[in-house]
Amino acid sequence: MGLLGLFALALMIWLVAGVWSLLRLARRPPSGAAATALASGAPIDLESAGLDGEIWMLQASDGVDLPVYDIQGAGEDPIVLVFHDWGEAPLTMFDRASELAKTAQRVVLPTLRAHDAAGGRCTLGSREITDGETLLDTLDQNGVVLEGRGLGGRIARALRDHQRVVTARVEDPWIDRRDGLRRILARQGMPAVPIASLAGWVWPERRERRR
Repeated sequence: MGLLGLFALALMIWLVAGVWSLLRLARRPPSGAAATALASGAPIDLESAGLDGEIWMLQASDGVDLPVYDIQGAGEDPIVLVFHDWGEAPLTMFDRASELAKTAQRVVLPTLRAHDAAGGRCTLGSREITDGETLLDTLDQNGVVLEGRGLGGRIARALRDHQRVVTARVEDPWIDRRDGLRRILARQGMPAVPIASLAGWVWPERRERRR
C-alpha cells in the first residue's frame, strides 16, 4: 500500500472514530453539574438555592423517568416552564428560577433525558419535544410560559403553539439535530466539518410520536 493509500485509510479511521465519539457524546451528555456548582459555591439543591418546592418524576411516553423540579412561586403570573441546555441540568437554572419565582405562581424545571439523574438517551430534540408535550399535559394548566436556551430553546420554540402555552421565550435555540451536533463539537474545541455533517447523515432526525 502506497503513501496515498495509507493516508486514505488513516483518514477513514479518523472519520469513523470521530463520528462514533460524537454520537456517543451527544446521546450521553457528561454529568458533573452538581460537582461544578459545588466547586464554584453555587447552590446544588432547592434548599441551598432558597427555593421552596419538590422533585417529582415524570414518566415519558416510552417509560423513561425524568426528574422535575417544581418550585412554588410568590406571584400570580402564569406558570413558567424552563428547559435547560444540552450538557446542563435543572440546578444550572436555579438563578433564573429565583428571579421568576418572585412573580410567577410556579416555576417548573424538567430534567432532559440522559441528563443528571434522568434515564434514557438524549436525542437532541425529537424525543425531548415529545417529553415536553407529556409534561404540559401532566401539569394540566393553561397559559403556560416557556423558556429555554440552546437545546432547551429548541424545545420551547417547538412547543410554542401547544394549546396550553401562551408564549415562549428562547435564547440562542438550536435549529435542528445537525446544528446541535455542530455546537457540541464546538464545545470540545473541534471543527464541525466534516465530522458533524457525517454524524447528521448517520443519525437522521425524525419526529418522535407519542405512544
